[in-house]
Amino acid sequence: MEDYILEVVYSMQWSLAISNSEQLNDEEVMLPGYLNQSSPIISAAMDTVWAVLTINQWDSLISKSCERSMEFGELWAMTLKCLIEKFKEYEAGQELKVIHICKTDRFDILTEESVGTLKVLIPYLQQNDISMILDIHTAKLITSPQENITEIHGCLGALCVIHTCLLSLTKVTEVAILEAISDWKDFDIFLFSRKVEDVGCKVLFLNVEVIRFLSVTVQKIPRSLSAQTWDFILCSLVEWIQSITDSITDEGNSIYFKVFCAEISNLIHAIVTLLEDENASKAALISPDLISEWKEFFSPGIFTAFLPLFFKFTNSLDQNLISVSDHLLLQSVCRAACCAPCELLQQVELKPRLVPSCTIPDVLQTVMNHLMGMLQSKVRPIQLAAYKILAKLMSLLPEYDKGRSDVANTDETGETNVPLPEMLKEAILSSTFYLESVLEDVPVGECITVESGTEVYQTTMTYLLAWRLALIFFKAAPVELRAQYANFFRQSGLVDSLLINLFRLMPIVPLLSDKDAKSPFKGVQPSMFTQEPALKIKGCGSSPIEPQHLACSVYNNTLEDLPAMVRQWWNSQNKRIKEHIDRFTTKFTSPILCAKEIQGVQKSTTKMDNMTIKARSKTREVIATYRMDDMSMDLVIKLAVNHPLGVIVVDSGKRVGVSAAQWRNWMLQMTTFLVHQNGTIVDGLKVWKSNIDKRFEGTDDCMICYSVIHGSNYSLPQLTCKTCKKKFHSACLYKWFNTSNQSSCPLCRNLF
Repeated sequence: MEDYILEVVYSMQWSLAISNSEQLNDEEVMLPGYLNQSSPIISAAMDTVWAVLTINQWDSLISKSCERSMEFGELWAMTLKCLIEKFKEYEAGQELKVIHICKTDRFDILTEESVGTLKVLIPYLQQNDISMILDIHTAKLITSPQENITEIHGCLGALCVIHTCLLSLTKVTEVAILEAISDWKDFDIFLFSRKVEDVGCKVLFLNVEVIRFLSVTVQKIPRSLSAQTWDFILCSLVEWIQSITDSITDEGNSIYFKVFCAEISNLIHAIVTLLEDENASKAALISPDLISEWKEFFSPGIFTAFLPLFFKFTNSLDQNLISVSDHLLLQSVCRAACCAPCELLQQVELKPRLVPSCTIPDVLQTVMNHLMGMLQSKVRPIQLAAYKILAKLMSLLPEYDKGRSDVANTDETGETNVPLPEMLKEAILSSTFYLESVLEDVPVGECITVESGTEVYQTTMTYLLAWRLALIFFKAAPVELRAQYANFFRQSGLVDSLLINLFRLMPIVPLLSDKDAKSPFKGVQPSMFTQEPALKIKGCGSSPIEPQHLACSVYNNTLEDLPAMVRQWWNSQNKRIKEHIDRFTTKFTSPILCAKEIQGVQKSTTKMDNMTIKARSKTREVIATYRMDDMSMDLVIKLAVNHPLGVIVVDSGKRVGVSAAQWRNWMLQMTTFLVHQNGTIVDGLKVWKSNIDKRFEGTDDCMICYSVIHGSNYSLPQLTCKTCKKKFHSACLYKWFNTSNQSSCPLCRNLF
């Protein structure tokens, strides 16, 4: 029976090796259909076997698989690993006897088979035993002669074992082989500025293992790296990337090339993650000089060469025939591309993709249009990489809409609106049309499950990611432009459609499956609203939970950035929908948004002359005190329990030197700003303060709304009656003309 079990487990490992051990289930990975059908059946059947095995049977199974791994290697090493994991799961606390083989002389001379076996067993050893193995193979690598550097029984095998030891050790202070490895450059072993196809497999494998070793060294023991070692790592990385550039072809490359590219990408990610970590800098893990050299020299050099490779990889693939090796390569390359600095992303030279009358610079516009196409990809790494890179660039775009009257439109109320960037607008519109056809029969408040690997899944992800980008873009705009973008959202009906769709995608009970999850907000239960979706490019496959979690995040961001629009939409719904949204928002999002508003006040670093702001978290109140000469006044702003659906209440506090009429007028203005503005309370207070400041500076009120600053578009009164000389907001006057059916001045009644 034991031999039968071994063969079944071996076949399971073959299936996993074909479909990738990370259990890729995306539609784009082309796998034999029988794998998806048979593997779960066999796995479920084996679960009944594991439960009845005795300790002796476990020991015998694991021992036999270990012997076969030592003799045949390859999938038998995976079989051994699977059996050990099942043993740990079903026989927790029992001794794993097979690991004692590591202390014998059977690993003195390394072979491919013994290295594979050792890599499986090392993670299950005691820390002191792992350290002993690390020391043995460190000595072997240092003392190996030149002719054995690329041999499995020499430096290549020792480096494989050392890499595994470093991954398994919880505490490492120093590894004594870095100097020896850097000396290998004198033997013409490294793949520096050479084509991958021009070197043998042994040389290529050694380069791959060196790169893997450097990656784990950067991650685990950066403090031990000297300035000389860092120069070797960074200069080598530049040379390796040049080798990729020289080797890549339009006809496709070998799997060896893909492995080499993937490991280079992983090293880039490890280095950037460390060098851009403020905590690492504070802990003196890296020197200021290294950070300076990276930003000024190495980062531009590396990403200037790497970003064109990223776009070439992603654009050259046939997304309908993508292999597992392609998918694994894309995971690493796409993750590394997301590390590129914003200024270098704006300089990538690609085939022009331009939109007429767009004021965004051509190079940046081209990059963004390429990325917008990738955002709609059905290949998960490409789609997520496009989103993460676009998220960096979105905050740059509002700058190009400032003062542009040619893109602004005026509606029947006199309000001007500025549309989203064309490529972003098209991504939202196209995915909205498709998604509404899918969700039209789903009642609001019922959650549809979107199965991964389907066209609906891909389009749903595109839709939600595009909306996150739109909200990032909106939030980065100045107040005046934000009002015009909000008018576009309202007039286009896109936000109304978004909110309806979100309540068909969000789970009824949006709790996290992770029992160890903690909420960053005191007294708030951990949920999909307290934690952002991971959106990991590498090491995480698609899941039906992901679009649900992402929908929760988009809803939370919409409430935070467009509170007035959401409130207006909510008030327009029928009683059943309105009550459901109220209960859901009050329970899961309002406590978070109230806490964020209070924290925003408490942590605000913006200095406002003549006004101070403080917050009371327990009562959800913000107190603003305005002082000017001998006059002072307090405003108490209280958030509703269902914030932002409920109206914010503005109460009066102390006032000195202000008439009752003027005080009521200013309180009404404050209420107007908070009710109609799409932003935070601090944003509303800034506008209100600006209104009062303008009043004291002598700027006349608009004689229609009796405010200096317009309540929704934040403009000043600029249109003057030639007869009575009074000033009006253009939007107020436009509305007056439309409602009165006259073109006369509201005050003097003369023709305006």
